Amino acid sequence: MKKEMIRKLLAVGVLACAASVAQAAVVDTWEYVIDMSWDVGQTNFTKSTDPISKAWKTSTVLSWGSDQAGFDSSSNRYVMDGQYASNPWYARSSLIITKPQGKGTIDTNGNAEVVNMFVHTNNAIYASVSSLTETVMNVSIDLKVDGVTVKTFDDHFQVYFYETPNTGKKDCAWGNCDDDLFAFVVDPSFTDFYKDDFGYYKLFDHAGVTYRVDYFQNKNDSSIAIQQLDPAVCSAINKDLTSCLGFQTLEGKQNQIWFGFSITAVPEPETYAMLLAGLGLVGVVVRRRRGMLNH
Repeated sequence: MKKEMIRKLLAVGVLACAASVAQAAVVDTWEYVIDMSWDVGQTNFTKSTDPISKAWKTSTVLSWGSDQAGFDSSSNRYVMDGQYASNPWYARSSLIITKPQGKGTIDTNGNAEVVNMFVHTNNAIYASVSSLTETVMNVSIDLKVDGVTVKTFDDHFQVYFYETPNTGKKDCAWGNCDDDLFAFVVDPSFTDFYKDDFGYYKLFDHAGVTYRVDYFQNKNDSSIAIQQLDPAVCSAINKDLTSCLGFQTLEGKQNQIWFGFSITAVPEPETYAMLLAGLGLVGVVVRRRRGMLNH
């Protein structure tokens, strides 16, 4: 008799708690549009007095190295003596956003969506010519429900680049010393960013539910993942960096890097508080009921 009554009280209490925390409906599927670009005004190259040195920068194309092979930004191809070069990477390297906009749908608590892509063509360039040192990656995300925008993110990431000397050694902190290095650091003016071992993320509320948006998610095994780097690698990229996300690119290759994100629903502190309060109330009722039955 006592056990049956306690079970009933517990069931009533749990149902009451469940009803209180289920008041907000989670969005199952979001529509999204993501735009990515390089900030030309904050893109810098090393200085060079070599007359063959040439660097270009547009919102989607950063290119540096020898001017022996010119770069046509309209076609993303290299030109030599008025003709497209037979070797498109002749004495030059580049960082090109080949998919500046991505759009589609993404499920809450589902898989990451990998939507934007940029490519680093990593070639051995002359030490005397200019090379990229830093840029800023702009990322804009619109999240919609039934065609209506409910949240917009407008974010900027400082990107540091290390054009490694080609020595043929393989014992650097990142492995092959010839592989070039990139580091991503969140703009310190954006205080609503959080960081953990998995990367950068943001929180936002919609219709009573808190959501977490994780940046730099990657599910494409054929591309390079942006991930937490060893502190020694971060300091090699920039001496002031003690922590960073980034990646390394193979020498003499076109390296694909995808930008992805994921969305998860996060229980709010109030939800936990209500649940604990409800369970505590059940405990009080059970204790009182036991006292009555013992008398």
